[in-house]
Order: sequence, then structure tokens, then C-alpha cells
Amino acid sequence: MGRKLVIWAQAFWVCLLIGTPLTAAAADAELSTPQVFLEGIAYDVQATLPEPGNAADPTPPLLRVNELLYTPDRRGDQWVFSDVAISNASSAQMSLEWNGEPLQSLDVPVIPAWVSILPPLVAIGMALLIRSVLPALMLGLWLGAWALEGLSVEGVVIGLFASFEVYVANAVADFDHATIMLFTFMIAGMVGVISRNGGMRGIVEWIITGANSAKRGQLAVWSLGLLIFFDDYSNTLVVGNTSRSITDRLRISREKLAYIVDSTAAPLATVALVTTGSAIR
Repeated sequence: MGRKLVIWAQAFWVCLLIGTPLTAAAADAELSTPQVFLEGIAYDVQATLPEPGNAADPTPPLLRVNELLYTPDRRGDQWVFSDVAISNASSAQMSLEWNGEPLQSLDVPVIPAWVSILPPLVAIGMALLIRSVLPALMLGLWLGAWALEGLSVEGVVIGLFASFEVYVANAVADFDHATIMLFTFMIAGMVGVISRNGGMRGIVEWIITGANSAKRGQLAVWSLGLLIFFDDYSNTLVVGNTSRSITDRLRISREKLAYIVDSTAAPLATVALVTTGSAIR
């Protein structure tokens, strides 16, 4: 009995010693993959490995995906597996192998490629249906978060919480995004103050004297869009709010107003020499 215990103890320590390099290598290995794979779409998968013993001629790793084997290219300190595509499978069973030993294993969901266009289509369709932008955007975001969870049943609830906790929170925490939002709030506040003190009505009355037809009204909106060239957000807010009552009076559709404003906002700010974007950069 005592001899068997000694043999088992020796076997345990041998296994532990053999397993130690593999555990250390696995801890240092990192496999960067998409959160989900679109079926039939090729991706580049990156792998970072611990520093090899022979840095001049390192042994390349292998990537096994659903029994298919991929070989990488060396790019700097990373290995890149090109054209990794999944077809006819609901998940990608991925295993990173190095010197015949598995370092890391991942199970990545696979969804149909056409699902990627559903969030914007649903958001646009819902906005047209309910005539409200914010709920439509949140619905599209929720659908996109659900798709990133692999379209699973439990992903419906997880996607709802991830929409706010991950994607909205990260977007607000980004410095550039926060700068744009604060600037937009200030412009919207300025437009609101001008509207409340009657300045907007004065602008409308001044423009309406010359824009007494639908064609001249559209030309007036286009001219206002050219005047506010320094920022596309300011252009949209100021010209859109200023021109709305004019175009309504001249029976110009809101859709055509939106088209004219959008056609002179970002395009003009892109080609202008002095813009808020160039000032920030």
C-alpha cells in the first residue's frame, strides 16, 4: 500500500513538472479573434506567443478551426492567420497549437452574413414607422448586441444589458465622442435660446420675403447650408431648425429638407479649409 502511494506521488510530481512549461506558455499566449464570425466571410486572426528560444528562426504556431489547419505569416511580434472562414457551422472551435502542444482554445459563435445588415435596416424601418429616432436607434443597437452574442436565446437579455453597459458606456467614455456630444449640446442650446427670444422668427421672416416659391425656398436652404461651413453638426442643427418653418410654409416635404441639409453639411465641412475638425486635430 505504501509503495503504491509513493508511485502515485512520483507520477503526480512528474505530471506537474511536465505541465508547468505548457501552463506558462498558455498564460503568455494570446489569440485575437472577432467576437463572432460571419458565415463565409474571411478574417485575419492574430496570435501573440511567448518569446521563443530561437528568436531568429522561431517555430510557427498552428491554428486548428473545426478540424481545418491554418499556418500563419510573421508580422512583427505577431503571427497572423489569413483568410480564416467558417461555413456550415454554428460555432468555430479554435485551438492554438505550438510545438505540438495546445496553448489556447476558444469557441466563437458563427452567424449568417446577412444578419450584419439587420440592425441598420430595422433602425431605419422603425424610425419611419414610429417617427421617432432614439427608440429606433436603441432597437437597432439591441439587435446588433444580440447578434454579437451569437443570436442565442439567452443573448436577447444579455444583448439588452450589453447595449448600455458596454457599447453606450464605451461610446460616452471615449474622449472624441464626449467632445462631439458636448459641442452638439452647446449648439442645440444656442439654437434653443435664439428660438425662444424670437431671433429664429426674424430669420424666417427675412428669408421668406425672397423665397416665395418652392424652388426659391430650396435654394435659400441650400444657401444657408453654404454659409455655415465650419462644422457639419452646427450646419445640421442651425439650418435644419431655421428652415423647417420656411419649407413647411412653402409645402416642401421634410424629406427633401433633410436631403438638402445633409447634402451641404458634412460634404461642405469636409472640403472647407477652416473647420472645427481641423481645429481639434
